[in-house]
Amino acid sequence: MFNNLKERKLGLPGAVKVISVKAPPLDTSQVFIASRGALYTVDTARLSIELVTTSTISDFAVGSDKIYWADPDGIWSYNLIVRTTSKIGDSGTGIKNITLSSSGAYLAAIFNNGEFYIIPTNGEVKFKIADFAVDAHFASDDKKVAYQDVSGRFHIYFL
Repeated sequence: MFNNLKERKLGLPGAVKVISVKAPPLDTSQVFIASRGALYTVDTARLSIELVTTSTISDFAVGSDKIYWADPDGIWSYNLIVRTTSKIGDSGTGIKNITLSSSGAYLAAIFNNGEFYIIPTNGEVKFKIADFAVDAHFASDDKKVAYQDVSGRFHIYFL
C-alpha cells in the first residue's frame, strides 16, 4: 500500500525500503513511515500520503500533533496541524534513538557513542544526562526519565 500510494499520489516511482513505522498515540488511521531518505505520513482511512521531509533520518518520534526527527542537519519538528517544520536542535548526526515524553515537552536522545541528552522541544538548550546509555523512557508524569547503561544497570533521572 505504501509504495503504491507514494507512486500514485506523490509521483515518486519505485519501491523504497521501509526503515521504521510508528503511529501517533490517539489516531488509529495515521502512520508515519521512514525510508532511507524520507519521512512520510500516511492516512489509511483516506488513502492519502504526504512527504514530510527528504533527508537521511536516524530516528523519529511521534506526538499527538507533531513529529520529531533527527538528521545530519539537526533535530526537527513538523506540526501536523499547520504543516510547518521547525528546527529545535543542532546536528542530529550520530543519534541512534529518540523518545518523546508524554506531554511532548522533551526528547530523550541517545547517540551512537552512548551519550544521552534531554532536549526540550521548545528550543531550550539540551542537557547531558549520561555517557553510556543504551535505552531511555520517560515516566508518564514527565518528571522522571529512566535509562539503562551499557553494563545493564538502570537509573532514574529527575527532571
